[in-house]
Amino acid sequence: MVYDVAGIGIGPFNLGLSSLLETVPSVKKVFFDRKSEFAWHKGIMPNWSTLQIPFIADLVTLVDPTSDFSYLNYLKVHGRLHRFYIYENFYISREDYNAYCKWVCKQQKDLVFGKRVETVVYNQKTELYRLEIRDLGNHSLDQVYAKKLVLGTGTVPIRPSFYQENDPRHCLINDYSYQKEELKNNEIITVVGSGQSGAEAFYDLLLDLKDNSYSLQWIGRIKHFMAMDLNKLALEITTPDYAKFFYDLPKENKQELVIAQRALYKGVNFKLLNAIYDYLYEHYELCKGRVEIFPSLELLDCRETVNAWQLQARSTSSGKAIELETQALIFALGFRYEEPDFMRTLDDVLRRNDDGELVVSENFTVDKRNTIFVQNVGLSQHGIVTPDLSVGPFRNAMIVNELLGQEFYAPDRHFTFQRFV
Repeated sequence: MVYDVAGIGIGPFNLGLSSLLETVPSVKKVFFDRKSEFAWHKGIMPNWSTLQIPFIADLVTLVDPTSDFSYLNYLKVHGRLHRFYIYENFYISREDYNAYCKWVCKQQKDLVFGKRVETVVYNQKTELYRLEIRDLGNHSLDQVYAKKLVLGTGTVPIRPSFYQENDPRHCLINDYSYQKEELKNNEIITVVGSGQSGAEAFYDLLLDLKDNSYSLQWIGRIKHFMAMDLNKLALEITTPDYAKFFYDLPKENKQELVIAQRALYKGVNFKLLNAIYDYLYEHYELCKGRVEIFPSLELLDCRETVNAWQLQARSTSSGKAIELETQALIFALGFRYEEPDFMRTLDDVLRRNDDGELVVSENFTVDKRNTIFVQNVGLSQHGIVTPDLSVGPFRNAMIVNELLGQEFYAPDRHFTFQRFV
C-alpha cells in the first residue's frame, strides 16, 4: 500500500499532526514508533510535576479548538470537565498529559507501536519512499511506501565524556524515575545540571530526604539558578509572528539571540525554585550538613575511587578548582537532536549546511524536493520555538497545508502587541 504520508516517531508533535490529519479523510497516513505504547518523558515524571504551558496548548486546540482530540474533550469524555472547571488550574500534571495523549492514540487506528523503521530509501522513478519496518515483537520485516515523510524521533539526553553507561551509579535524567530507588541507596547523590529537569530531580530527592540517609548535592554551570521568564510579553517570542521574524534573520544574529534568550527555554519554573528554597528553610535541621547547592560550578571530570567518584570541577565565577566526592550522579545536561540511523540512506536527497547539519526550510522540510518534514529539529535555524509544545499545533498546521497544497488550516497570525524589527 502507498501512503500519502508516513510519520516516524509518535511523540506529542507527530501525534498532534496525526490528530489534525484525522479531519482530512482523503489523506492516507500511517505513523510508527518503536515503543510499545505512547510514553512521553516517563523517566522524568515525578507525581507532582506539571507542564510548563497551560492546558490550552494541547495537541490541537490552538489551531482547531473544535477538534475531538482536544484536552477539554478528553475531560468531557471522562466525566471530568466540570470538576476541572472548579479545579481552576491551567497547568495540568505531566502524568495527566501523558494519559490524555494515550487516550488520543486509542482513537486513531493508523498509529502503530512496537515497530521500528530500519531503513528508508527514496526511488527517483516512482518518487516514493520505501520504509523497512521491523516488528519488535515477532522480529518480522515488512515494507511500506509513502509519498512524504514526517520525522518526529525526538531528542536524546546529552552525555558527558565521563558518563559510564553500564554503571548503575550513573543515571541520565531520562532514566531517573526508573533508577530512583536504587540511587537512594547511595551515601551521596549529586545532580548535575541547572535546568528544569535537574531541578525536578533535586527537588524530588529533597522531598524524600527525611525517609532516607543519603546526602544531596546539586551543581550547575551557570552563574545562578535561573528562573524561566514567563512574562506575557516574553511569551510573544513563542508565536508564529516571531518565528517568521527569527527565521529571516542572518545566521550570526540567530546565534546571538538563541544565547540571549536562554531564560525563555533553559530556566527553571519559578514556583519550583521557590519550593526548593522553602523546603530548605522549613526543614533546616534536616538539611543542614546533608544538602549542598553549587551554582557557577562546571564539572570537568569524574574519576572512580574506592566506593566513590571523585569530581573535578571549576568555578565559572572565580576560576578556582573544586573537588567533590559522591557515590552516584544524575546527569541533567539537556537534550540534543540525534539523527536516526535510517537517515544514512537518504543522504543523496537531504539538504545540509557546511557543518553537516540538516537545513530546515521555513516549511520544516529537509530534502531537496520538500517532501521530508521534521519536528523539533533546527533550533539554530528556527529559534527557541523549535521544542516548544505550544508551537506544535502551528507547525503541524503548516505541515498539513504543505501536504495538501492548500491552506486547510488557518492558524492565528499577526496578533502580537510587539513589532519585531
